[in-house]
Amino acid sequence: MSRWPRTDLIDPHGGGAKVNSTGTSGAAAPPPPPLPATSRRSAEPHSAALLDLPLWRADSTVLVGQQSLLHIHTPLYVHMFDALFAQSPCGPWYFGHVRLPGGSRNLGAAEWELCRQGSCAPHVGVLMEVNRAVRLEDGKLMVIATGVARIRVVRALQSTPYSRAEAVVLHEEELLEAQHGLALAAALDAAAAPPADSSASSAAGPSSAPGAAAGGGAGVGVGMGVEAVLAAARTAAEAAATAASWPWLTYELATVRAAGWPGGPMEGTEGPADTRRLVTELVDHGVLNVVPFPDGPVVGRWDLAALAHTANTAAEAAAAAEAAAVLFPAAPPAAPSAPAAPPAQPPQEPHQQQQQQELVPPAPSPPADLVEGLTGNTRHDLLLLESRLWAELDALAVLTARVHQRRLGLPLGLLQLRPSDELVEEQMRAAAAPAAVGGDGAATAAASAAGGDGEAAAVLAGAAAGGHRPARMEVPGVGVVNGVKQAEGTAQPLQHEASEGLDVYAPAAYPLERRALRLSYAAAGIFVEGSDWDTRQELLEAGSIRQRLIAVLCQAREARKVLSAMAVLRNL
Repeated sequence: MSRWPRTDLIDPHGGGAKVNSTGTSGAAAPPPPPLPATSRRSAEPHSAALLDLPLWRADSTVLVGQQSLLHIHTPLYVHMFDALFAQSPCGPWYFGHVRLPGGSRNLGAAEWELCRQGSCAPHVGVLMEVNRAVRLEDGKLMVIATGVARIRVVRALQSTPYSRAEAVVLHEEELLEAQHGLALAAALDAAAAPPADSSASSAAGPSSAPGAAAGGGAGVGVGMGVEAVLAAARTAAEAAATAASWPWLTYELATVRAAGWPGGPMEGTEGPADTRRLVTELVDHGVLNVVPFPDGPVVGRWDLAALAHTANTAAEAAAAAEAAAVLFPAAPPAAPSAPAAPPAQPPQEPHQQQQQQELVPPAPSPPADLVEGLTGNTRHDLLLLESRLWAELDALAVLTARVHQRRLGLPLGLLQLRPSDELVEEQMRAAAAPAAVGGDGAATAAASAAGGDGEAAAVLAGAAAGGHRPARMEVPGVGVVNGVKQAEGTAQPLQHEASEGLDVYAPAAYPLERRALRLSYAAAGIFVEGSDWDTRQELLEAGSIRQRLIAVLCQAREARKVLSAMAVLRNL
């Protein structure tokens, strides 16, 4: 198993040919007019940035919740970041990281243009937030940025000198399902109470007229049609999921924002030595493979109950506004008369037909034992999969200490995503079928956590039942290993092996769906090599959290099997 990969000094052009400051030869076509604003595009800085987002197209893939250290050395991208910093001297600064296989070798090639029919270019990327930047003596830049959310490019606005596009936040199906009830209620309410001036522009068309003539809101809802209401509910769920994500991001990104440098790129004002000092400080700061939560004495405690209320309120407002906008769209302004013209080529549609292919990339079927016990109940399945992943990580911690005589060394941000046993039991009981509620929730969760072939359970024999812990090993110079504090020789009982003396848990008020979402990205960043861009892109494009967790579980199992074989060979 490889060590935890880091994204260092990513070259957007992958060592390919350089391009000049205009990207390609010839005059650039004027950008198309922006799309009309809808209720989904709120005043949030994230949402406003998505309307016209500069894109860093590199032969690399960054995951959500991961930081990247970028070396901006080509003129076109220096110009892009200069324009970005000039828009808002105090931030926030957002750009899109979208993979371009081959880097600059494919810049300007028709088959790699965004939103072009038949294009091979990936359209799923990550919204990035700049946290620190240093301007070098020659005008180039070094930037640390954090992956905020998954996005999908829906409309290309500019291709030269750098790409700009309209993008939307792309949610996994579990996050949309969590907002389904709220969105459906909003669509039904909007259909039953249309605005007074909506009769001419109703999405329901003439079918809503009888209800309107009767003067009853319920009549309008019945005449609206089930298909129209359900379509509005689907769109409202996306708007609600997006609106709910922004308040939670203030919590999830608080640590990196607190460590950020305000005021744009730092410049050495006292000569080259001052610039080198800033670069050293930037590099020494490093990049986080998993961004930790802010809970602690340094950043301060958060009232997650109040944050959840804020997120739910924002989701309700967004769902109501979106449902009304979809069911009763505003009438477009009348176009000025123009002379007849020959039929033109139909405008290029946004990248929709390939969307489903991107969201569900082809992959081999997972082992049957990994999906054993999955019921289709979203919350139950997420709890089961994350429990199995933690069981694999615990087994890896034990095997790593035995085979390599060192810690596994999981990042703090990953350990903070682990729910306590009590929380798992409570949530598993709530997600269980009524007939199964009377059983022992803790025993059920413990029995199914290891899942699969039972090897992880063998490594952790007796842990869930309160039996003996795995054999303790004394590792020189390694603090606490499997319950032994080496410095003082006193036993420190561990609740979980992977924590290695640092038992931290996810807050109970943190939503299960977001916890599993960030766990899937954090574990993917650990088990997939930092240079394996193809696999990382597939995991980024996964349509569901469960799909990504299953893929990461396969990687974790393979790593554990390698260590188990080494332990057998060494008779450990």
